[in-house]
Amino acid sequence: MKRPALMTNLIISLAISLTVGGVTASAGAQEPARPASQTKAQPQPSGQKSPASAEAGQEQVVEGNEEALRRAISGLSEQIGELKNEVRRLRQETERSSITLEIMLNEERLAKAEAKLDADTDQLNQLDSHMQDIQRRIETVPQEVLARGILRREEGEKALRAEYERLLEQTKEERVTQQQKVTESQAKVARLRQQIEALSRKLEPVEEKK
Repeated sequence: MKRPALMTNLIISLAISLTVGGVTASAGAQEPARPASQTKAQPQPSGQKSPASAEAGQEQVVEGNEEALRRAISGLSEQIGELKNEVRRLRQETERSSITLEIMLNEERLAKAEAKLDADTDQLNQLDSHMQDIQRRIETVPQEVLARGILRREEGEKALRAEYERLLEQTKEERVTQQQKVTESQAKVARLRQQIEALSRKLEPVEEKK
C-alpha cells in the first residue's frame, strides 16, 4: 500500500515542478523588451539633423537675410544721396545759367542805353551851341545889318533880331525836350547798372556752392 502513495506523491511533485517552470517560461516570454535608449544610446540616422542643428541653421539663414537687407538699404541710401547731390548741382547750374543769361541781356540793354545817352547828350550839346550862336548873333545884329547892306537899318535890325529871338525860343524848347530825354536815358543806364551789380552779387554765392 505504501508504493502507490509514494508514486502518487512523486507524480504530484513532478506536476508542480512542470507547472512552475511553465509559468516562469511564460512570464519570461511575455516580458517586453527594454527601450534601446535605456540600454545604449543609438546614433541618429545620417539623413536627419538634430533639432539644435536645424534651429542653428534657421538662425544663420535669418542673419544672412538681415545682412543682405542692411546692405541693400545702405546701397539705396548712397544712391539717394548721390541723386540729391546731382539734383542740387543741376539746380545750381540752372540758377547760375539763368542769372548769367539775365546779366548778358541787361548788359546788352545797357550798351544800347549808353549809346542812346551819348546820342542824346550830343544832341543836347549841339542845341546848347546853337543857342549860344543865336545869342551872339542877337548881340551883333547892328553889325550884321551893316554887313548885309540893309538900307533901313532900324527896320532891318528889328526884323533880324525878331527872327533870332524866335529861333532862340524854338531852340530853348527843343533843349528842354532834349534835356528830358537825357535825364531819362541817364536814369535807365543807372537802373541797368544797378541790376547788373545786384545779379553779379547774387551769382557769387552760386559760384561758391559749386
